[in-house]
Amino acid sequence: MLSDAEFQRLLDLFDLSWEGYRRVRKGVKKRLRRRLEALGLRRVEDYLRALESDPGLRAECRLLLTVSVSRFFRDRDLWSCLAREILPLLDQGRAVRAWSAGCARGEEAYSLKIVHEQRRGQAGSVPALEILATDLNPAYLDRARAGVFQGSSLREVPEEARAEYFRKVPGRKLWRVAEGLKSGLAWREHDLLAGPCPGLFDLILMRNSVLTYCGQSLQEAALRTALASLREGGFLIIGRREALPPGDWGLRVWPGPTFIFRKAPWPA
Repeated sequence: MLSDAEFQRLLDLFDLSWEGYRRVRKGVKKRLRRRLEALGLRRVEDYLRALESDPGLRAECRLLLTVSVSRFFRDRDLWSCLAREILPLLDQGRAVRAWSAGCARGEEAYSLKIVHEQRRGQAGSVPALEILATDLNPAYLDRARAGVFQGSSLREVPEEARAEYFRKVPGRKLWRVAEGLKSGLAWREHDLLAGPCPGLFDLILMRNSVLTYCGQSLQEAALRTALASLREGGFLIIGRREALPPGDWGLRVWPGPTFIFRKAPWPA
């Protein structure tokens, strides 16, 4: 197992945050140790030298440092606020565009689709919801597209929603999302730090990813990218325990959960 000091050196190479990785470092360090063994490297110093000279190995290491810890309907008050206030406010007679940036295995994107489907069932007619879900790690995207999850990921899904939107995988402790949830949902490999996605979005969810695991300079770069893709009056949602980097970002805290922001100016 890598020591904490060795792990810190790898984080520093990519301007990643020790505090962000502190609780998840055990699993990430195991992945890195297995990779060092596969490469025949015994010391982190040797690995660091190889990363400096081999761009492909460096890109691979960055993927090994990605984290996919998530679950459906994480932070219940967020999803209640989306259903009651934010999505109705975004209904302007056209499709609502949402971006799940750093979507990992897809629980967040599917949760948003469930909320939309429930609204449609209650209201009868609501604008379409188009969701773009992106992540740096293609392996996570493959799992998201498959839509198969451990039961632990569903522990906050109400029983009624579980019965309607999930199917038990026979003989396994796994659940598969109903095929109808995949409609209007696009998955794309994308690095938030490399630039924006095409078009403008009404809603961007950037939760428990860059603002947790990256250093401040990368946080600022990612936030600039996200805000360049957000319509005026649109909403940015970050993680409950995350904070925006210092500065005036042209955002106002939405009344209610303090991790929801609206891009100014917006109508009174």
